[in-house]
Amino acid sequence: MPLLSKPRPVTADDRSSVVQLVSLLTAGENPRPRLNFARLSEDDARQLVELADRVRAGDLPRDDAKFLRLVATAADFDSDHFAKRAEAAKAARKRAEREARERRMPFGRRETTNLFLALFEALEAEDIWLDDVVTIVAVLVQLASGKTLMSTSMVEGSAEAGDLALVVNGNFGLVGAADGSNLVLGWKARAKFLMEEGWLEASNRGPSWRLTLGPKLRELVDLAPEVTA
Repeated sequence: MPLLSKPRPVTADDRSSVVQLVSLLTAGENPRPRLNFARLSEDDARQLVELADRVRAGDLPRDDAKFLRLVATAADFDSDHFAKRAEAAKAARKRAEREARERRMPFGRRETTNLFLALFEALEAEDIWLDDVVTIVAVLVQLASGKTLMSTSMVEGSAEAGDLALVVNGNFGLVGAADGSNLVLGWKARAKFLMEEGWLEASNRGPSWRLTLGPKLRELVDLAPEVTA
């Protein structure tokens, strides 16, 4: 009768490999999981190593329930720690989408046509340059969506209330990685010029910049403030 082979023990290299993978997958989370394999049985430790290898190879999704339950146990978290975090993140995304829908500036066909015709005419007349247009569009796309391209920025107010504004931390930039060719590298200078020309309203206190539509853009997208007697 053949002898059953003993399962391979979990080595220090195995543990280190799992720790590195989990550290990568949970970057930015608070609290960060600190794994201690002593909290696992031998079978669970071997299973965690096997599952981690499959996640690293792409054979298993990184949010595999069994893998995350073992990680939670090794980190001395509740077994459903990561499941709860995933649900909370999903709820936060839905809430952010709902808030963005409530804030954002609607653009219809007429507004879009008016905007592009006005920008073309200004370019043709050499009243503005292409980097000015890029700066205008970079502001508008964020106001139109009610969302920002930088986690350090925020959209305040709402189009309905007429106080929609993009608040930017100037130390981190206007659009971040979206500016792959550095087209808006000089956006601060352009914003000041565009304010003088009536395209944008811009103000800053220290690194904090508040950007919104100037009278020219407000008229084009039908957001000119009502004049009261």
